[in-house]
Amino acid sequence: PLTIGASMTLDLGTFSVRASGTALTVNSGVTLTIEGSGRVYGEIANNGTLVLRGGIYAADQIDIDWVAEDRAIAYDSVDGLYTVSDDIGVTLTRGDRAYNFTNLVTPFNAGIAESGDTFVLQKDIAGGIILGENRNGKEYNIDMNGHDISGAFILYAGTLNIVNNSAAKAVSTISNAQRIFQLLPAEGCVVKLTLGANIDLMAGTEGVFIQTPITNDDIGNLDEL
Repeated sequence: PLTIGASMTLDLGTFSVRASGTALTVNSGVTLTIEGSGRVYGEIANNGTLVLRGGIYAADQIDIDWVAEDRAIAYDSVDGLYTVSDDIGVTLTRGDRAYNFTNLVTPFNAGIAESGDTFVLQKDIAGGIILGENRNGKEYNIDMNGHDISGAFILYAGTLNIVNNSAAKAVSTISNAQRIFQLLPAEGCVVKLTLGANIDLMAGTEGVFIQTPITNDDIGNLDEL
């Protein structure tokens, strides 16, 4: 275990810090900055200021407020790990704090997204937007910000509003989306998708419905999409 008693930068490189209990203790009044791509195993006891600019962590090890504002978070729900990197794909501003993610899947899979949040794309996204289960009654906003989305696009339940507020690029595109909706056979399941006029649905996109609302009664019509 490492106890950090003076402000410093810990560059993990590709190596790991490993302990069965507490791996890192940051003392009060001390700032620890962690860089690199290595893994931290064990508990992090942060009694000072911890700034994460890199590294891999278990979901129960860290607080997203520790992540540097010029870094992004990726979350793998299979192994429950956060990866901190400079690969910024989308930004959420909540209060006076900005949170960056590598893609649009992370905030939902990691349970960070809250109803009413607006996610602003910082680059083109290859890969899905997935709104998981238990999203009924919740509403999320995506500003394409002049960028494009390509890949699987699955909305299970809830409301998703998509706009493009970029002055630099008049039209953003969503392409090669294999499914827009995959409704769960849950009582009261409602899905609403609203696309702004400056969003283009390109060739290869199937199963697009701009309709309010889509309910369980429509599941039979959507199964083959």
